[in-house]
Amino acid sequence: MESEELHSFAFCEAISGVEHAYRITEQADHVFGVEKDGVLIAELSFDSVWKQLSGNPLENQLFQKICDRIEDHYAQ
Repeated sequence: MESEELHSFAFCEAISGVEHAYRITEQADHVFGVEKDGVLIAELSFDSVWKQLSGNPLENQLFQKICDRIEDHYAQ
């Protein structure tokens, strides 16, 4: 069985004074898994606007920072 290459990147972000390690993994075209400290917490998608597809609702500040990081990463 052929393994598929995962496209992911990691970053640290402080929210409410606490720093966490995040990893973003592109799961499908415009769908991204979000891990926080090694645990999958959400899936986000982009189709002209960002939407959260799964997981507990992210705080608005965190949601926006994650979306900004994804956009910055793929703009390079």
